[in-house]
Amino acid sequence: MKKYFTIILLFASAIFAQTAHAQQTSPSYKLRPMDVIQMSVFQEPELSNIDARIVSDGTIILPLIGKVQIAGLTLIEAQQKITALYEKDYLQKPQVSLFIREYAKQSCYVLGFVARPCEYEFPREEADKMTITRVIAGCNGFSPRANRRAVLVKRKLENGKEELFTINVREILTDQAPDFPIKNGDIIEVKEDII
Repeated sequence: MKKYFTIILLFASAIFAQTAHAQQTSPSYKLRPMDVIQMSVFQEPELSNIDARIVSDGTIILPLIGKVQIAGLTLIEAQQKITALYEKDYLQKPQVSLFIREYAKQSCYVLGFVARPCEYEFPREEADKMTITRVIAGCNGFSPRANRRAVLVKRKLENGKEELFTINVREILTDQAPDFPIKNGDIIEVKEDII
C-alpha cells in the first residue's frame, strides 16, 4: 500500500511540475543553442533529472541514444523525437518529459541617443519576436535629440559579413511602416538629430 501511495505522489508531483512549467514556456518557443534541457523518463530512475545543454551545432547528448538534434524544435517536438528514439531500440512506451531549466541569453546593444544605452537582454521567450520599437522602449525611449528617422542596425550574418539597415522608427510609430525585427547580437545606433 505504501509503495502505491509513493508512486501516486511521484506521478502527481511530476504532473504538477509539468503543468507549472508549461505555464512558463510558450508552446511556440523554439529551442536554441545554450538552452539547458532537463529530461526525465517516468519509472526509469537512471533516465531521470538529466540535464543537457544544447551545444552550438544544435544537439544534446543523452544516455543510450547519444547525440540528438533538437535546436529549432519546440519543446513538444523535441519530446516526441526523443520518445521515438528511446522507443525504437531501448524502452517500451517511454513517457519522456522535457523542461527548459535555463534559457540561452539573447541580447542586442543599443548605443547613442536613447535614455539608457545598454546591452538589452531580450525577455526569455520573446527573443524571436523582438522589434526595434520594443528594444527602444526597453531602453526607456529616445532622448530628446534622437534622430528617429535614421536609426542604424548592424547585423553580423552567419557567413561573417555585416549587414547595415537604416530604419525610420518615426514611420513605425505612426503606423506607416511595419516594425523591424531585431536579432541576437544586433547593434542599434541612434544618432543625434542635427536638423
